Parts: sequence; C-alpha cells; structure tokens
Amino acid sequence: MELKDLKHHLQSNKVRHLYIFSGEELGIKNKYIGELISTLKVPVVRSFSYQEVASKISAISLFETTPTLYIIYNDDFIIKENINIVPSRNYVILVFNDIDKRSKYYKSHRQEILEFNKISTEILTQKLKIDYKITIDKALRLISYCDNDYARILSEIDKIQSISEDMNSGFDYIEPTIYKQPQGNAFQLVDAILKKEYTLVYTLLKDYEKLEESNIALLTNLYNTTKQVLQVQNCKSKNISQITGINPYVIKHLTDKLNIWSNAELLYIMKTIQQVDTNIKKGVIDEEISVRYALSLIFR
Repeated sequence: MELKDLKHHLQSNKVRHLYIFSGEELGIKNKYIGELISTLKVPVVRSFSYQEVASKISAISLFETTPTLYIIYNDDFIIKENINIVPSRNYVILVFNDIDKRSKYYKSHRQEILEFNKISTEILTQKLKIDYKITIDKALRLISYCDNDYARILSEIDKIQSISEDMNSGFDYIEPTIYKQPQGNAFQLVDAILKKEYTLVYTLLKDYEKLEESNIALLTNLYNTTKQVLQVQNCKSKNISQITGINPYVIKHLTDKLNIWSNAELLYIMKTIQQVDTNIKKGVIDEEISVRYALSLIFR
C-alpha cells in the first residue's frame, strides 16, 4: 500500500477494516492514526498484545452495533505466527517499528503494509524553512539532533514556540536542552550494558577508550538511560510518555532493554554510578578507570 491510497480512503470516507503501519517515522505514522480515529468516530482500544483483544476483534454481536477501532503496537507474536487478522465489523491498525522483509508475514501481507520511512534531510529542511521560518543552518542542526525523526522535531518546535514567537532566537535558547544521541559508539555501549551483552560490552569499551572520550559523559548517559528503563518498566499505564514525561522516540528505543534487569538491579546500577561519580570528585578513583571500575561492580 502507498500513502496516496490511505489518503484516498480518508478523503472518500471509505476506510478499510485493517491497516498495517511499519517504519521509524513516528510523527507521520501518528498523524495518520489520528486522522483515521477522527474519520471513523468510533471507540478506540489500544493494546500491546493481539491475544489480549483477538476474541473481541473477530466477535460478532447482535447487541453491539457500534464497531471499535483496535490499535495494536509492536506485537511480534503477529509476525512470528504470520497471523492473518479478519476484523469483521471492527477496525484494526497494526503498528510496527519494523517488519523483517524476509519474514513470511511481510511476504504474505506486502500489499497491505504501509511503510513510513524517515523523511530526507533535504525535504525536512525545506519544510522547516517554509513552515516555521527557521534558518537553514538551524534547521539542519535540529534535524541532526532529532535523527530525522519528524515527531521529535515537532516536539522540539512546540518547546520553542512556547517560549518565543521567533523560531531562531527560541532555538538558540533551547538548543542546549535538546536530547542528542551519544557520539561514537557510546550509544551502542550503553545499549549493550543494559542488554547484558557482556562480550560486546568489553569489545565496544576498548574502541571507546581509543577515542579518548569522556568517561563521565558515558557514565552520565548510562545513569540517565537506566533511570528511563526503570521508569518505563514500572509504568502500568498505556500512556507511558504522558505518565513518565519521556519522549515517545526515546521510549521506542528502550523497549528492547525492558525486563532484562530487575528493578532492584537497575537501582543498584544507578547507585553504583552515583558512588563512582562521588569518588571521582574526591580523587579516590581516577576518571580513566572509572567506567571499567563501575562495570566490575555492575557485572559482579
């Protein structure tokens, strides 16, 4: 399926009963989910488990005349089992970050899948310049910080507009606060630590040490990411971003690190990093060995 097909369904008010959305472009994906919700004007149920709502999706009731829109997020069970969903009178939107093109599911549902890939830097730059009157240089920096993720870009623009009518001066003010992906292999290193990929951790650490990057910066990133994992892991609400205050983009990148460490272990990691930071400031531990020392305690 192509985006023009979805637009035609919305404009003609002939919405299909099943849509499969895939891709990293969260902002545009959510935009069209919102448009489908507005067009259908039916009750909405959101779930992370198809099995949890499967019986309701296919149910036919003589008493309930109003259909329901079910939005199911990132349920790998659907892909692994190559499930063909037939919604009957209800509506279903399956939302995935990615569908392996080698999978049976992709091959058998290729014509139904609408892929939302990241927008190119060139297109985003022109859009920001025209829509928000921001200079090309600042637009490029904002796009780079947000890794071409349109949802993140719009989120940062909302912050700018809340403090200044002038986008350029507002950008200068909030630029230091914009979340930026760690440079080099720091992101992969933090990722490997929180996934307990022990061999990979020390391979990446050797490469990181060769770059002579800041160990304190790495420990700070590990602390912040660990805290976010703990928050998301403990959040029972489906509105995780609203409850925790964590950007949906960040939550998406935390999902593969959930429930690997227990809550107590995550708290221990955070306390260990705090203690190492204190010892660095007191001169008890040399910053050069701080990461290796912290890891020796974390992986004890």
